[in-house]
Amino acid sequence: PSNLVAQADNSQQISITWTSGGGSTTGFKVAYLVGNTAPVTCNLGTNADVGNVGASVITGFPHYATITIRVCAYNAAGTLSSGITISKQAAVNGWYTRNIKHP
Repeated sequence: PSNLVAQADNSQQISITWTSGGGSTTGFKVAYLVGNTAPVTCNLGTNADVGNVGASVITGFPHYATITIRVCAYNAAGTLSSGITISKQAAVNGWYTRNIKHP
């Protein structure tokens, strides 16, 4: 995959999109870890087979956390690519939590 983009929708939801590399790709796996380190492969961390699509929504991580995501392609034999990564911090009301003071 290529062109991985992450959008923080709220404090516990991040939407991601990517472009297929084409070729023999039959689907994608998405994996993430809380923090700034990506899973080494798409079989580690919290992971899911999302099928042959170009988007997914990640939920269930701690409020306002930074997560690092890896998206990998696989072929009919189940061979995974090394994938691509991105980090994103979940947002509060559309704003990132850094430098925001709550009353």
